[in-house]
Amino acid sequence: MLHILLAAAFATASPAANAYAVPGRRVSVDGHRLNLVCQGSGRPVVVLDAGLGDWSPSWIPIQRRLASRTTVCAYDRAGYGFSDPASSPRTSFAIARDLHGLLHKANLPAPYVLVGHSFGGLDVQAFTEMYRREVAGLVLVDGTAPDVAIPAAVTSLMNAQLGAVQKCATAARKGTFARNSPAFTACFNRLWGISTEPNNGVTPALLAAVKEQARKPAPYDAVASEMQNLSKSQREVQEGERSLGNLPIVVLTATTHGESQMPPALRAALQQFEPVWRRAHMRIAALSTRGQYQLVQSDHYIQFDHPNVVIDAVERVLSEIRM
Repeated sequence: MLHILLAAAFATASPAANAYAVPGRRVSVDGHRLNLVCQGSGRPVVVLDAGLGDWSPSWIPIQRRLASRTTVCAYDRAGYGFSDPASSPRTSFAIARDLHGLLHKANLPAPYVLVGHSFGGLDVQAFTEMYRREVAGLVLVDGTAPDVAIPAAVTSLMNAQLGAVQKCATAARKGTFARNSPAFTACFNRLWGISTEPNNGVTPALLAAVKEQARKPAPYDAVASEMQNLSKSQREVQEGERSLGNLPIVVLTATTHGESQMPPALRAALQQFEPVWRRAHMRIAALSTRGQYQLVQSDHYIQFDHPNVVIDAVERVLSEIRM
């Protein structure tokens, strides 16, 4: 979650991003509505799941271009964007059940090609384990691996971020956010980092919509619940893991994860962690006889740094399973 640079956001603004500035199709699933944004037509349906703290606009560089090939749907997990909050803890298995219900109630036919970035990668792995017959292919965009222990230095940073996010939720719940106050700006920056990324396509309309949402407690609560349940999500996915047969899989791994912007001690910890992260991704790709692993010279947001790489990965999977 990086600090926002408004000038950069507006410099690369794309009108296509306005599709995320308003509710798409809101579908009721287990008592809460989930927001779905679909573009294109045809099968199989490609489903996009964003990372921790992110929602459907994190796919701005990807969705519209892939929609020329088939139906492509991004959605907001419970609590994010235009989706209602959920009462259950936000584990990857709970999120996968939500997504399954959403796709079926929206009458989007299986099987699906699932694309997950970061924490969203853990969610789509959970979905694949729970509903294997409904998955036609899998693309992980620097996705979280179930068997990787987070380094202590990173855990300490995450705990600090968790505390800050919980304070933001409390302030939003109490209604103490003054518009454009330093406190609100700090919380907004924690929630909305993608506008610092290249190819972000953020428009003024989308930025205004996010600012309005950032005044509510729901997105902060969602981030906090996902962070608090990260270890449980990893454990659930690891326990359910099995061979994926000949399922088409592409696993993309970033070479760096923001080390250049971190203090020396944390930078060193992450640099030592990179080989562990890569080996975990190679192991996931090896779960299928048609698994492909690709190391990308990129930071964590590959879809922004190198959108063509992500598009190519999805198209490779589509070419293997074209219906």
